[in-house]
Amino acid sequence: MIGVLVERLSRNGKQDAEARQDAVDLVFALTSHAMFDMLCVGRSDDAVCTLVKSACAAALKERFD
Repeated sequence: MIGVLVERLSRNGKQDAEARQDAVDLVFALTSHAMFDMLCVGRSDDAVCTLVKSACAAALKERFD
């Protein structure tokens, strides 16, 4: 599943190493425990999950629109 997300985020007509690394870094940041802890300040776990899912959906939508 993460591989598919990385592939979708890194598409730019050709699979270059820089685009793929940017996608890997973004997925790692969005799914890291440190990021989750930071986002939990003032938010419920469910609210953080919704926020992260929305960010992922927006990134994919922007990339493919």
